[in-house]
Amino acid sequence: MKICTHCGAGILEPNKPWIHRGKIVCRHCFENLSPPKAAGGQTRLTATGNPHASVQAVGELRPAKPESAILQNTPGEAGESGRPLNGYGLAALIIAVMGIFCAGLVSPIGLVMSLVGLRFRPRGLAIMAVIISALGTLYLIVWICLNVISWRHVHPVR
Repeated sequence: MKICTHCGAGILEPNKPWIHRGKIVCRHCFENLSPPKAAGGQTRLTATGNPHASVQAVGELRPAKPESAILQNTPGEAGESGRPLNGYGLAALIIAVMGIFCAGLVSPIGLVMSLVGLRFRPRGLAIMAVIISALGTLYLIVWICLNVISWRHVHPVR
């Protein structure tokens, strides 16, 4: 069993690595566990000259399975997706959807939160929240302008 050098968590399935942005990472802390690169940018070769060989026990080398390099975001437990999540983007999307049901009153809050969420990756939820909350904020501004215009029409200034 491998142990993460950053968080100390045991990696139960070393033949099914988690790959995030092209690097093998720990499933608990996303610390880079990829083999170090040589000075020329090439992966350091093992004793057999095969960069995909891994040490099974002391002195024994076994080649890594080809399908293990393809696996990405393998869930470890039930309910765990294995993908990183943008918390600001998710919260902004929830508030933006709430803004639809609240006549756009909370949409400016969702817009600010989604703009903050754009600073973090992944940005998909934050982009959806920007679009929805911008439309809700636009609806709120139009609604306020129409109410001001109708108020002035009903109650003219003397």
